[in-house]
Amino acid sequence: MAQMLTRLERQPLNIKGLKVTVQPEGKVVFNRGNQDLVVVFDPALLEAVVESDILTFSPTGSERLHAQRLGTAISLSRSAIVGLTTGFKVDLEIKGTGFKVASQVEQGKTVLTFQLGFSNDVKYTLPENVLVKITNPTTFSLESISRQALGQVSAQIRRLRKPNRYKGKGIFEKGQVFVLKETKKKK
Repeated sequence: MAQMLTRLERQPLNIKGLKVTVQPEGKVVFNRGNQDLVVVFDPALLEAVVESDILTFSPTGSERLHAQRLGTAISLSRSAIVGLTTGFKVDLEIKGTGFKVASQVEQGKTVLTFQLGFSNDVKYTLPENVLVKITNPTTFSLESISRQALGQVSAQIRRLRKPNRYKGKGIFEKGQVFVLKETKKKK
C-alpha cells in the first residue's frame, strides 16, 4: 500500500536566496550573509533533502510520532526562512501616567530602562539577536530573525508591568483588544 503524503509534505519549502546545508546528525543550517539559524530534527524519524532551491522533509516511517515531528520540523524551517528573508517584528506600547521607556548601550549590550510607576526604574538587557526601535517614549518595536527569541523577549517585557484590568495601565502589544472591568460600586 502506498504511503499517503500529508499537506505539509506536498508543499516544499522555497529556499531561494538562502544557503541551506543538511547535516547528518539532524541539523538544517539556514544561512544568509553573516546570519545563521539552525533547525534541529531527529534523523531517525525524518529525512531532509535540498534540491535546487527547494527543501523537503519526509518521514522515515508511518507512525503518528513521525507525522508530528514532520510538522514541527517544517514549521520551524518556515519560521527560519521568514526570519532570514523578512524578519519578525512586535510593536509594544506602554499605557499609564508617567510610564515611559528609553534605551542605552552599556558594555556593548542594549539596555531598556522602563519607568513603570515603581519607586525605581526597571532595567531589561536585550539579547544580541533582538533589536529595539523606540518611536516615542511610550511606543517601541522589537525586531529579530528568530521568532522564538522575539516572543520570549516580548513576553518578559510585558511581564514587567502586567496590564491592570481596572485602570488600563501596563505594557501591551499594539492593537491588543483590552476590555476594562467595571469596579464594584457601593449600594
